[in-house]
Amino acid sequence: MDFLKTLMLYMTLTFATSVQGAPPPQETPVPTMAPPAVVSQAPGVSAAPATATPSAVPGAPTAVPTPEPKPTITPNAAYRNIELNDRGASVRQMQERLIELGYLTGEADGAFGRQTYRALRAFQAANGLTVDGVAGQRTQTILYESPDVVAAPTQTPAVTQAPTIAPPAPSALPAMEPEAALDGLVSTPTDVTEPPAAPILLQGAAIVLNDSGEKLTCLRQEDGVTIRVAPRVWRLEDGIMLNLSDLAASVDTWTLAQDSAVYTFTAEGYTVVLTLNDSAAVCRVDDVPLALETSDILLLDDQLLISTGLLERALNAQTEWDSEESTLMLRVRHKDVAQATD
Repeated sequence: MDFLKTLMLYMTLTFATSVQGAPPPQETPVPTMAPPAVVSQAPGVSAAPATATPSAVPGAPTAVPTPEPKPTITPNAAYRNIELNDRGASVRQMQERLIELGYLTGEADGAFGRQTYRALRAFQAANGLTVDGVAGQRTQTILYESPDVVAAPTQTPAVTQAPTIAPPAPSALPAMEPEAALDGLVSTPTDVTEPPAAPILLQGAAIVLNDSGEKLTCLRQEDGVTIRVAPRVWRLEDGIMLNLSDLAASVDTWTLAQDSAVYTFTAEGYTVVLTLNDSAAVCRVDDVPLALETSDILLLDDQLLISTGLLERALNAQTEWDSEESTLMLRVRHKDVAQATD
């Protein structure tokens, strides 16, 4: 019994001693990231680049950098198309700009005619645009807004001699009486010198014959090139003047013959003979003298212009000028029909 007590006491003492000698429990430490190592460079040694550049191979071609594309101007959608025969402020503004850039000469009149048409095509060709003679959004944007707009070259182009066109042979007509023998007749000479108010060429004007609805055209040489155009029309004060050569060439059955100072115009069975003596003119229709009024006939740069009033009296015609459409309505009946009706 004493032995068991002694053994229990011994074991109790031994356990207590072992517990007191054990180290206390500790928390598990959280690992921390080690700071990046800083490598010191030796004096005089430069740092190597982060990305190594491959060494050039001897003899290999050197790469040429691609140039950046030149910025282009976005067409301004506010511009409306301007075309041949248009009129108004937008045409005048375009003409003024073309004159400023050297593509057009003269004054801006607000009428889009052949001269403006050719100037616009030249501008389009010089500025890399579609050469169509129509001022669209892209053309007007370059014309008005581009800082790189190309002006017309300043050098004077070589002038080539246009071929000379021989006048048609005169038709067989009764001989004209000299001016001195016309005293006492109804027809009296009229002055053909340039009047105080110079005639104004109407760009884009047209002539319609006998309510056909189709505008007359004729072939004419310009700068040595034969083109089809409308007959030229002028305004002289309150009247309208026509280029007689253009008018005669616009109708297949009409002719104009010139023999020196004598012009013979045949149309719808009528024969109109105009004789110019120095600065005066006399007129006969079917060999009957016809009275001429002031400014019925004008000579302008070798062009013979006649008034619509002369056409009315010589061909028994009717004329009506539409200023809004810039169109002359010309009505002419054949002589036989007119006489039968009258």
